[in-house]
Formats: sequence, C-alpha cells, structure tokens
Amino acid sequence: MSNALSISELAEMCRIETDKSRENQPHSPRYCLELLRLGMVDGCQSAWYAIENQYKKLIQSRITTKVGQEDLIQDVWIQLIKRFKDGIPDFPTLPSLHAYIARTATNLVIDAVRKNEREERRVAQLEQEIQSRGEVDEESQLDMEELKKYIREKLVVPPEKLLFQLLFEVGLTPKEIVEEHPNDFPSVQEVNKIRERIIKRLRRDPKIHRYLEDD
Repeated sequence: MSNALSISELAEMCRIETDKSRENQPHSPRYCLELLRLGMVDGCQSAWYAIENQYKKLIQSRITTKVGQEDLIQDVWIQLIKRFKDGIPDFPTLPSLHAYIARTATNLVIDAVRKNEREERRVAQLEQEIQSRGEVDEESQLDMEELKKYIREKLVVPPEKLLFQLLFEVGLTPKEIVEEHPNDFPSVQEVNKIRERIIKRLRRDPKIHRYLEDD
C-alpha cells in the first residue's frame, strides 16, 4: 500500500506512474494522490518538496511570461493548497490530475494579465496627474514640491528613492535611466517593475489620494 512507503519511495512511484501515463500505458494515480495528501493536507515538508519537484515544470509550461513567473508559480501552489485543504479529489487518472493543475495555472495567468493591464492604466493615470500638477501655476508648483518631499520621505528603499528622483524630478525616460545608471537599473523592465511598485504604494497612501482629489 502507498501509505506504507517512505516519502522518497512515494515520489519515485509517482514519477514511474507519471511516465506510464505519458506513454498511454495502464497506470495508477494513487501514489501521486497520496503524495499530494501528505504535502498539501497534512503539511509534510518532505512530501511538499517532492510535489514541487514533480509538478513545477508542468506549472511553468502554462506560465508564458518570464516577468513575475516565480510569483505566479507560488500563486498556483497557494490556490491548489486552498482547494485541496479538505482532501485530495479522487482523480481517476494522472492526466486528469495534470489537466486540473494546468487549468489552475492557466486561469491564474489570465487573471494576472488582466490585473496588470488594469494596474498599468492606473499607473499611467497617476503619473499623468502628478506631472500635470507640476505644470499649472506657481501655487500648484509649491504644492507639487510638498508632495514630492512627502513621497521622498515615504520611499526608504534606495532604488525606489533614486528612481523617483530620476523619473519625476529629473524627468528622464526609462531608457535614459538605464543608459545613465546601468549599475542601478540594468534594464527598462527593471525600471518599470520598480516604478509600478512605487505607484502601487503611493495609491494606497490616503494623504496622496487627498492631494490628487483636491482641486
């Protein structure tokens, strides 16, 4: 019986049965299901490591983007743990289990893409609002300087502080920042990632929201 096997033996049997299923040979899903139960329901660490090793490539194959891939993989694991916390479904075959895991990953990727698109629109809107506030008149310019000072105080991570200065005070583009500060920002993608992190934090700050809403 599978429950009499060690974790390493279970993992090996799971691998063997998985290979059989891929070759359309008769196979049993019980070893993989028992491994999932031990790792996701019982919280056995060694079983969890075996699960990661067994299914990470399957999940990665459904995550086409390289940006944020590890975060998405962790989101898939979290989603599966939540779904399996009350017990592992009785999947009749390993392909049905694999399809379930793959579908979970695909759905999370779709949700992440939609969320990123919404966030990009919010980022662009906030940047436009901040920049336009600095262009209207002297009184508004004074308010803008106060806002920038407040933001600088809120940003404590060095790359964020430097990037805010280069983007919103010096006025450099992401490409120009990479060209002038390659050691701090090796790529435009890195600039955009840090920029979005800054904007997300600013949007959650009530004082900044009040400033943007104050006409």
